[in-house]
Amino acid sequence: MKEKKRGFSSVKPYSRRVKKHPFIKLLSSFFGLFVKDAEIIYSEPLPENEGVIIVSNHAIDYGPKVFLLSYKRKARHWGDSALCYQKTVHDHSMLYFFPDAHGIGKFFAHIFSFILSFILPPIFRGLEVIPVYRSTKIVTTFEKTAETIAENKDVIIFPETEVKNPNYKYVNNLNNGFIRVANYCYRQTGRVVKFYPAYACKSLNKLLIGNPITIDPEVSEKSQLRDFKRKISDEIERLAMTLPEHPITPFNLATDRPEFLRQELVKKYGDNEKYSYKDLREHLLKEKEKADQLKGDQ
Repeated sequence: MKEKKRGFSSVKPYSRRVKKHPFIKLLSSFFGLFVKDAEIIYSEPLPENEGVIIVSNHAIDYGPKVFLLSYKRKARHWGDSALCYQKTVHDHSMLYFFPDAHGIGKFFAHIFSFILSFILPPIFRGLEVIPVYRSTKIVTTFEKTAETIAENKDVIIFPETEVKNPNYKYVNNLNNGFIRVANYCYRQTGRVVKFYPAYACKSLNKLLIGNPITIDPEVSEKSQLRDFKRKISDEIERLAMTLPEHPITPFNLATDRPEFLRQELVKKYGDNEKYSYKDLREHLLKEKEKADQLKGDQ
């Protein structure tokens, strides 16, 4: 009996559906009518029939959007796991999209977040997003990344944080977690995966993809981490500086978040399984009130 092909699933070990749902293709085509294709400039041609990992700045929604609508190679994106499940979308939305909502605005924010909980998970799953977990379940992220590379599809990662790096003008500090996937992919597929830094420029509607960088799989990843991350950041900065002077699009809209908020968000990454979006959001609002009151007293 012929074995049935198994498709990719964002939230399950596999899917019975091999191809993308027609609705997702229709949705992508619809948005494509209103978005002008970005100009993609490659420092060198990407290898054919070989999956690579592209590491890009975020630029609010522009980075993910330009890869979804203009990038023609087959690829899957890393995305927050909370947006793949109906039960976590509401609290995630309230914390990240409406952190300062209050009064009647908070009431409508709750309604909108509730509606999003029914809309976003099917879209994320249909787009075959690789869910990013900030807990021991990160191994699932790595497994699905290795699965994607084995299928000769690219993986798109946006590891930029909100923390500025004084050494760079166009890119913030990068998270470290994505680097660990290199050794995992090597153990699972036997391939030395190439990482291609990229710079998404919203103001000029351009996407620049730089020269590849690799990690030696036979050497401890810990000993290479700092140097590897520096090389990635250097290449993104180099790409940005090849363009004419242009406005910098920040990591996201919340660039004015106070330091205590950033610290709390970092703390919660330590154990996401015990983490409550609702509790953290209420704590942050109280802390913000204290900070505002203290500032007013001064």
